[in-house]
Amino acid sequence: MPTLSRDEGISSGMLWKWITRYLEFGEEGFEPARQYRGNPFAALHTSKNLSEIDRLRLENAKQKIEIERLKKGYTVKGVGAKKEFVTLSEMNSKSSKD
Repeated sequence: MPTLSRDEGISSGMLWKWITRYLEFGEEGFEPARQYRGNPFAALHTSKNLSEIDRLRLENAKQKIEIERLKKGYTVKGVGAKKEFVTLSEMNSKSSKD
């Protein structure tokens, strides 16, 4: 095996991992473990067709994140590249000065 790995330019550990995976799972063992699905919250702002249950799950997850932010004492101001995190005390002091 060291000769094969050297000839192919890969480490013997990687070759052993591939052999083990093939023996355990066959050719399916070489499929990617998980597909990157992108930002799930993007579906809320695009025209993607979501089932009602998927839309509600995404909305619920988004609200849980917002609750955790508020518990930690900050919120998000702005959107996209202009997004900034503001502590609630900063936000309240700015409001009282206006």
